[in-house]
Amino acid sequence: MSELRTIVRTLRSRECQQINFPLAGITVNGRGYRQVARAIERGDIQLVRALVLRERQMLYDWHHNFIGFNRAPRESTIIHECTHAQNDAAGREIPIVDDEAPAHLAQHIYLKLNNPALRSEAAVSAIARNTPLASAQCVAGHDRTLCEQAVAGWAAIMAEGILNRRLPADDLLEQLRTAIRNHPDYVPILREGERRRYLGLRRVPIPPAELIRIRGTVVHPAPRPRGRRRAGLDQGISPRVMAGLRGPLDPLAADAAAQMRRRCVVSEA
Repeated sequence: MSELRTIVRTLRSRECQQINFPLAGITVNGRGYRQVARAIERGDIQLVRALVLRERQMLYDWHHNFIGFNRAPRESTIIHECTHAQNDAAGREIPIVDDEAPAHLAQHIYLKLNNPALRSEAAVSAIARNTPLASAQCVAGHDRTLCEQAVAGWAAIMAEGILNRRLPADDLLEQLRTAIRNHPDYVPILREGERRRYLGLRRVPIPPAELIRIRGTVVHPAPRPRGRRRAGLDQGISPRVMAGLRGPLDPLAADAAAQMRRRCVVSEA
């Protein structure tokens, strides 16, 4: 399965293994990503193709320990979601903004390590110049595009500092937290609670109703057929429903995607 190879290869890549920083009492490092890679290979973290997600979106569901994607996950988004999995592996209970901030920061460190052009003087100067204005407009209007620019900008500024061997400054961290709090994707999550209580990596069955809700199919570990029965039945899903999961999205998909955003960690690069 190509997605499994892509995810595991990304987590063990030289660039990913160079990620190492403390932030808000959390340490993110290559050892943690290797631990997540092993958990994926063992099946403690399952991989699910979820058709409610857009093509490049991914999610980490810590309730059922699975990574969801539609297809062709981007490497930087893999880093983001597996940073959440690191926190889950440690069984941390942390503020949501302090779970999201390291994930965005790790994602941008990885991007810079893979693309030297992002570290050019011109690129660094442009980010430093444009981010404060985008951040102010994000806070004022909760515009998704401007908030995405603000979150990415503050994360990129902090990533550049870390790559230059400077610890993240408290004022920059607070700017990133503010942008996350005002991002329209995080606002409904924060309304339901300020903290995430991770439960640790453990192999748990994904309820069939959850797979139906996200139009999902478990792709790793591969379901074991019983005799001549199809794999879908091992998940408690009838062949007719399995066929529907692979069909075009119905009007309920948008509502399912919105619910997923509230319950899971969804990101897109």
